[in-house]
Amino acid sequence: MSPPDSLTVFLQKKPLVLITLGEKYRDPIEAKGEIRDKLTVAVPHDELKGIRPPALCCIQIPVSKGTNVLVGVIQNKMAVTDFETRITISHLHSLTVQELESLVSQVRSGQSQQLKKKLSGSTVAKLGPQLGIELVTLLWQNPADQAAIESAAEGISAFDNYSSRQWEQRDAIKTALAAFGISRTATPASANVPSNSDSSLERYTRKKGRIAEIQDVHVLEDSVIDHDAAMIPGFSLIEKDLTGRAVFQNSREKLVVYTANKKPLEEMLGVDLVYINELVGSSIMVQYKMLSREKEDDNGNADWIYRPDDQFDKEIARMQLPPNSAPLDDYRIHSDPFFFKFVKRRGNGKAHGTFIVSLPHLRHLLESPACRGPKNGLRIGFESLGGVYLRETEFLGLIRCGYIGLHRKVTEAMSPLIKAVADGDRALVLAWQQRLGGDSK
Repeated sequence: MSPPDSLTVFLQKKPLVLITLGEKYRDPIEAKGEIRDKLTVAVPHDELKGIRPPALCCIQIPVSKGTNVLVGVIQNKMAVTDFETRITISHLHSLTVQELESLVSQVRSGQSQQLKKKLSGSTVAKLGPQLGIELVTLLWQNPADQAAIESAAEGISAFDNYSSRQWEQRDAIKTALAAFGISRTATPASANVPSNSDSSLERYTRKKGRIAEIQDVHVLEDSVIDHDAAMIPGFSLIEKDLTGRAVFQNSREKLVVYTANKKPLEEMLGVDLVYINELVGSSIMVQYKMLSREKEDDNGNADWIYRPDDQFDKEIARMQLPPNSAPLDDYRIHSDPFFFKFVKRRGNGKAHGTFIVSLPHLRHLLESPACRGPKNGLRIGFESLGGVYLRETEFLGLIRCGYIGLHRKVTEAMSPLIKAVADGDRALVLAWQQRLGGDSK
């Protein structure tokens, strides 16, 4: 398996950079504790000659038991003294190799001496395009290293041209991880993705054989939210399967994520994503909807509109659960699990404005004159909502503290059904729809 064309084209224009930090950096690095997402280093001016951010880099750092190697992106460089330039490296993710020197014997014989010479020289070494591409291709063969390189490359704006499904997959899964205290910038420890998978590990889009420079990205709602496995510091991906179920765990929390879109689970519940927080026993179910920008006035203001259709009505009709007769022994301020996340179709690939509302709130909005847009559209924005909606931070906080979502006993009753349907039991879907009197499709 080779890196995508977009990455190799980028490395031809901006070759891979290797950074080797010696023992003098050990104490400052370890004093900071675990390296998260960013590192700054000051080196002599001449060592950075010809390096123009953003540039993909591999950095070897000293730790208490030897060295570690990370992949990241040189985001900027700035002269800080008459002799030194400071570089900022972000989007750092661990590679499986422990030292850069171990790669010398793995590259082709014609390149091994050149790589060895580069590593024995200065702190910073810029590789030639051919050697850089070969090194990345070598690392790419390991699924964990591939995932780390892809995650690091998110820091390069040229790679922000995600397809709609990939963008929504990544946003939904990262929302799930953030809701349970897992870093959004964390890197996968392992990624067992089959070669024919359509998961969002395939992150790069192509445009006439080159990297597309994106200023304004349009995202669509074709097939929302599949699984994006991630290696997370302090957490382990302990189970993953092709049915759209992933289990993440740390010392005290377990998060189960089901991707439901275009699958039997969506037919059953009318949602795209199901989060189950096993620590507090709550479940949240989210449906994504895209907002289109319309009717810009003389001041540049525009409406963000969603147009309900027959499919929308069917989805809402499916959003119901059988009555629960079991006594409840936990507390929720809002036990309806269904939420809608409205996403502005236009953005920069990273930031797309979102408005999160509960199903009861949405029903209210559908009857509100303030939210009535042109051509029977639903106007969604700060003004039309009167500022009353959930921002993502607040939504995640409510999920994490267990204040919203199904009660534990209902979650425990629902979980086996959700798993069975995710595994492909369509008979359960039909039985569910008949029981609730909903439609069959």
